[in-house]
Amino acid sequence: MKIRWLCPAIFAVTMLAGCGSNSPLAEDLKRYTTSPEDHAAQSPEPFAEARRVRIRALDNTPYVSLQDVMSTTGLRGARLQDGSYGVGDHDPIWSFQAGERKATVDGKQRELAAPALEERDELYIPLSALQSLFGDVAIFKVESRHVEFYPRTTDKHIDAHRESADFSDAVSAKSTATVNMIAYAKNFLGVNYDFGAGSYAQSGKFDCSSYVQHVFGHFGIDMPRTAREQAQGGTPVSSSSLIPGDLLFFNVPGTFKNRQAVGHVGIYMGEGNMIHASPAGDNGVQITPVNSRYWQNNFLHARRYVQ
Repeated sequence: MKIRWLCPAIFAVTMLAGCGSNSPLAEDLKRYTTSPEDHAAQSPEPFAEARRVRIRALDNTPYVSLQDVMSTTGLRGARLQDGSYGVGDHDPIWSFQAGERKATVDGKQRELAAPALEERDELYIPLSALQSLFGDVAIFKVESRHVEFYPRTTDKHIDAHRESADFSDAVSAKSTATVNMIAYAKNFLGVNYDFGAGSYAQSGKFDCSSYVQHVFGHFGIDMPRTAREQAQGGTPVSSSSLIPGDLLFFNVPGTFKNRQAVGHVGIYMGEGNMIHASPAGDNGVQITPVNSRYWQNNFLHARRYVQ
């Protein structure tokens, strides 16, 4: 297959070099930069410090290290039970399989122009996939030899449904269904957190969204696997009118990462507490007061699946 956006000099070196700023390669690489709309809405400060990720040529195709992308954005990753490599905040939003020309994002497959490649236990993804996979997470600019990541300095927390800074209960905050759900959820206190955990029956562990999926599944509610998917369902609810069983969605902070992206989910218990699986705190299923500056600052929205 002809790859028209490579210049001949790439084929001779490991690092991409020899293509001037006015070369066809330099022009074509602009296609892989975060979209102009994103720059207009989320442009970094004029002198914001950038972090560089090196572009490499593998099989005559430009690639970037997935580990470098994760390190820059503050995402984490791990090998999953099916042999793929998962990436996300507190659960695997993206997954890649070495040698395959596809990635899974929020449970849906995305085609890649070239396969993910593994070299010396490090996974590389094609540069051409960076925008489609991570364009909503980070602001970046593709140069001839590297990708520059910039902080989203103008981001603001948006929660159209929250009227107050505090998490508080609705007047009638309890029902038999929600009381039973919270009682069941508490059975797993102390169960270890594991990023990308398989089913609880097999792994005996949870990450944030697999815990929610397991608890809700016990009551016949079929939940998606990831927090980002779970944040799309249910009914929006105000943080000042919560009932036990409501799901709270949060951002996981990172300098070079979109602060409006869902990265964590917990189950509201009532009286300002949530139960969730987290690597922080007690590292596992734990009860956490949410009326603290950290959780309030990183709260995105709440969704209701159970009345």
